[in-house]
Amino acid sequence: MHCDRLRDLDLPWDQSPEQWPDRLVADLGEGAWLVRNENHRYVLRRLNTADATRAEERLNALRTFGLPSVASLGVVDQEDDTALLVTEWPEDAVPLEDALTGEGNPQPLAEDLSMLLAHMHLAGFHWGCGTLAAPLIRKDNNSAMLGDPCHGELSAEISEEQREADLHAARVNLARIVRAANHGRRNPLNPELFASEVISGYRRIWDRIHRTRLFVESGSIQMSTRVTTLGSLPEAYQQQLKDVEDNPFGLLLLGSVSHCNSDNRLMLHLLTGLETRDNNSRLLLRDLFRYHSWLEFSTGRKWPRGLAANRWMNEVYGPAVAGLSALRKTGEACH
Repeated sequence: MHCDRLRDLDLPWDQSPEQWPDRLVADLGEGAWLVRNENHRYVLRRLNTADATRAEERLNALRTFGLPSVASLGVVDQEDDTALLVTEWPEDAVPLEDALTGEGNPQPLAEDLSMLLAHMHLAGFHWGCGTLAAPLIRKDNNSAMLGDPCHGELSAEISEEQREADLHAARVNLARIVRAANHGRRNPLNPELFASEVISGYRRIWDRIHRTRLFVESGSIQMSTRVTTLGSLPEAYQQQLKDVEDNPFGLLLLGSVSHCNSDNRLMLHLLTGLETRDNNSRLLLRDLFRYHSWLEFSTGRKWPRGLAANRWMNEVYGPAVAGLSALRKTGEACH
């Protein structure tokens, strides 16, 4: 057992899941089980030990960098060089097939799946044949997340060939899911049309991301994360500092930025999760891209944009907001 948290679940880990009582476990087929324990749900997947370890590391990396995926609780060694990968099933999440079974408008689901695929590709995640084969949908906001950790790999940069392979696999897998969901719908969906809408939405997002990066990097304004005293700032920025607790994103506008649009906000949100005003998004993106370039130069290796963005959030944006918040409260110098 690779994680102390698993021991705290009080489950019969010394037995095979086939031997567990029915009140605890339901067989999902293909070497997977759904476990209910104290109002929580977990999924067990039997893999060979090496694959289980790699899948756990992959999930931990995705979660560390803020990507939408289930959380790994650890790996439990079994006999014959196999292991159980244990993941947590969010209480508000359902499989895509279940989400499509209802009679609601499927368009928001298609849009969220497009965003999920864009999230993963920005982070350098190549899904392969498992692309969107088993996504989970959060019922509260329809957001999509990776549910099957057994496929995919993280790399420094995803190639055009890998992206196109993922899109082909997604088209096949989504059409299959819709066909299964149609058994529970009074008004069946067109499987090929739904899959095409997801792929088309993804291509629109990806094209906008490409245009946005070229546009932002052509500018010359850079975010400054160093401030001396409140009194040294122009009056307009002093007013922005007073709003830090309500809207910290506005604090970082330290220059005049024009021509910002929804593409800037979209890309910034995809990379960081931040929701910003029009004028701020281009400025933040430019600083992020310059940080990305510096990171690759200083480490001597390629970094996926999504992972570089996470480091930028932790090492640049977060400390800047924290420093400005302290400045707002004390009026003292901060760096």
